[in-house]
Amino acid sequence: NDAETLADAAKYSAMLGDSGSALELLGRALELAPEGVDIQHTAAQVYLILGQEDRALDVLEAAIADGYPVAEIRVNPFFDELAGNPRFAALVGEKG
Repeated sequence: NDAETLADAAKYSAMLGDSGSALELLGRALELAPEGVDIQHTAAQVYLILGQEDRALDVLEAAIADGYPVAEIRVNPFFDELAGNPRFAALVGEKG
């Protein structure tokens, strides 16, 4: 029941197309560590995999507010698909 393990399992479930398990595991991870920036970062990836861009941005915003380094989000290729999103650009301080 380690939050990081649950979040990682959620990500792998999402990658395998099992959205139900992914969301259930992610929910448990976020309950255990609601302000855990690494959990929030993984949650954003899970939501992106599942096509839930707004939820991904919500948890990225929370992660940044809780201290996750913006520079790491900026250079993470996982978030490349958000490059044209004005909300993402505002979160990571990029000018459009």
